[in-house]
Amino acid sequence: MATADAVRRAVKISENDGAIKAVAVSAGGRVTNEKKITDELIAAYPQLCEGKSEESALKKIEERISGLCGDLRIKFDLHEELMKIGHEEEKTSSPDFLISRGEYLYSKIFSAVSLRPFADSAEIIRFGKDDRLDVAFSSFLIKEKFVETGGFVTGGFYGSDRSGNIKLMPRGGGDITGALLARSLKADVYENYTDVDGVLPFPPSLLPKEYDFLKRKIRPLKKLSFRRMKYLCDFSVNVFHPEALGLLEGSGVNVV
Repeated sequence: MATADAVRRAVKISENDGAIKAVAVSAGGRVTNEKKITDELIAAYPQLCEGKSEESALKKIEERISGLCGDLRIKFDLHEELMKIGHEEEKTSSPDFLISRGEYLYSKIFSAVSLRPFADSAEIIRFGKDDRLDVAFSSFLIKEKFVETGGFVTGGFYGSDRSGNIKLMPRGGGDITGALLARSLKADVYENYTDVDGVLPFPPSLLPKEYDFLKRKIRPLKKLSFRRMKYLCDFSVNVFHPEALGLLEGSGVNVV
């Protein structure tokens, strides 16, 4: 979701498959000379804490997302959204709210382009008293939202606790959100789109430098089990989050 072309491709996929029930969107990734949006928000947090204005602390983010909206030719009051974010951040001592706004903004943009209803993850993904994901209650809320909308777009990576405070998942938590949506809605397939072509048999980083030429011969696996994917995750193959695997194992939901 780093560029307008990437957004259009994702929207086209969702439009071509009428069976898609819900879409979990990640914040914009790294592009030339620019950090990931999540990293920009992490960098902006101490600036806001030091008293810098929203315009100053969030300037880079505003410029990038404004350019994206222009390329997509959608009307999106980004300035107002960022002002709201800045004001809300002043009310909390936790960086979770600010950092989650990347997924929040990009899912709203995806909603505007795809014309699918937007659902705030804070309303459908819940954490319990121990700050652990409340799978049962979240599943109930997700099902209710699906009945209400017939299908929706939401942001990955975050939810809320019982008091309504934003809580973040681990980095890469968009996989967890998507897996929870698929499990809750009893989907046949969970489609996870990333910026890599697939899962390799082992991390290329394990190859000695003198064997770099072998990397060109490594091909993504055509098929693998949950057990093998867990094994690869243990070796730092970061294509799919291990917690997402746990949610889907035994659920009958296939992952592609």
